[in-house]
Amino acid sequence: MALTFDACRRPGNNHIDESLVGFLIAQRIPATLFFNKRWIDANLARASQLALNSVFELSDNGVAHNRSG
Repeated sequence: MALTFDACRRPGNNHIDESLVGFLIAQRIPATLFFNKRWIDANLARASQLALNSVFELSDNGVAHNRSG
């Protein structure tokens, strides 16, 4: 089984589900987190913290993903 999560910054929404992230860390459940450039730019410190955690693999959603949605 693979868990993947998609974080795309939209106007007024920079959030990820921190309770879920905390659960994954506490239970050592591996997951791949997909971020787009806008989300990383708006949350650089948090993205850096997540990248350092061995539970997560970070991947790129590009620049334009979900821009109009």
